[in-house]
Amino acid sequence: MKKIIALLVMILFVVSTMPLVFAEDSETNTGNTKTWKERLEQIREKRVQIREINTENREIRAQAREQRGELKGENKQLRVELREELKACKNDSSQCQELRTQMRANVKEGLIISADEMIALMENLKEKIQVLNVSNKDELIAAVDADIAKVQEIKSKLEALPDDANASEVKALAKELRDIWKEIRKQVRIRAVRMLAIGFERVLAKAERLETRLDNVIAKLQEKGYNTTTASAKVEEFKTHIQAARDNYNEAKAKLEELQDNPGLEDAVQAIQEKMKAARQELQLAQQSLKEAVRLIKEQNEGTAILEETT
Repeated sequence: MKKIIALLVMILFVVSTMPLVFAEDSETNTGNTKTWKERLEQIREKRVQIREINTENREIRAQAREQRGELKGENKQLRVELREELKACKNDSSQCQELRTQMRANVKEGLIISADEMIALMENLKEKIQVLNVSNKDELIAAVDADIAKVQEIKSKLEALPDDANASEVKALAKELRDIWKEIRKQVRIRAVRMLAIGFERVLAKAERLETRLDNVIAKLQEKGYNTTTASAKVEEFKTHIQAARDNYNEAKAKLEELQDNPGLEDAVQAIQEKMKAARQELQLAQQSLKEAVRLIKEQNEGTAILEETT
């Protein structure tokens, strides 16, 4: 569950780093455009190499994510330098026109890198879903695949766009990518908290069965005349923590239903995460109480045998 939350947080910040604006009215009369072209081509080659990394090895994929982040920074630095060159441009000379072309090509490349990053994150989320034991797994995977296809479609349009495309074409695709990611982000948030809820419901169901089993064990020990005061106290402590976890989970679940009805609620995800975090903390305390209760039960002469035979 923690990994899914971490992934969700990472996804939420991807769109904020997308290069969505670019200079179109600044000019310069200097600058080595061949150098800009060469650097941009190197960035493209690296992007393709990173994209072609297809492995189940988590360490290698982590390295690919890191390389993509570095490449994004490299492309951004090139854009900063191009913008500085453009500030001095006061005419429509061939050099100025070429610099404008390189600026648009740079922005286009940045958008493609962002699209690759989005796709990689959603592929990662899909892998998390694939290991879940839920009845609607296929539905969740299909939804993620559909979102990936939407981003891939815009990415293909960007790749097909020539470097000398006009500014309005690049801007239009930048807006299209931003808008589609904004919509996908809402759905990703809902899916992530849903998966948290599914996993937590199962944990609580197991805890409820365990409560019944412990009560039966204590009752049998008492029937045999054993002093169960200390063990009973730990069992009750275990139940208290489980109930606190259940209460926090129920509040998170109510927020989830609220989010499903209105995906635009910006504070809902944070509220759900806070409640789920509190619920997990209570489960950790419950586990400690459970271990102590089991230890105290086993200290009784027949404790281990009764514990093993009781369901």
